[in-house]
Amino acid sequence: MSDSVEPTGERTPAEITRLLADWKAGSDAAGDLLSTLVYQRLREIAGGQMQHELHQVTLQPTAVVHEVVMQLLDRPPACESRDHLFALAARMMRNFLINHAKQRMAQKRGGQAVRVTLDESSVAGSDPNVDLLALEAAMEALGKRDPAKLDMLELHYFGGLGYDELVRVTGRSRASVHRDLRMARAFVASRLGVGDASA
Repeated sequence: MSDSVEPTGERTPAEITRLLADWKAGSDAAGDLLSTLVYQRLREIAGGQMQHELHQVTLQPTAVVHEVVMQLLDRPPACESRDHLFALAARMMRNFLINHAKQRMAQKRGGQAVRVTLDESSVAGSDPNVDLLALEAAMEALGKRDPAKLDMLELHYFGGLGYDELVRVTGRSRASVHRDLRMARAFVASRLGVGDASA
């Protein structure tokens, strides 16, 4: 792989997958480029749909992304594709936020809960304002009931995967992805006591 490859611009899933393979085969240039591309993508997610959540837990998007990328890409990750890579990143972003919220709660010794705002693209309902740890409990309950729906919601919200990417990751039809994501949102919303559980 050439060291002259520029890290800017959209990369196809196949290109990201090829960079993963090249890095595993020993190409430091592929690892460097992959780190840059993953950082850019996660920074977009953290600066967009997760911006309010990060503000509520007093974290800067850059700090969260830096920590996740450092852990995820410390060495070639055990994944075979771009979608798998971002699935790992989604889980790590979620865990990082939850752990930070738990630490803040411990410091406050039972003080005010860390609250987040969930928009309609995340969980059904209008202008819900919920506790991040309550959100985690609701997602854990969803995982016990239907692990596949939890994975889908996590990938969509924390990993920033859209419908087409979810179709590729899960191997399911677009209609199934849409239905399951809607049901996952409704389940979590009902557990949080916000929105219409039948949405």
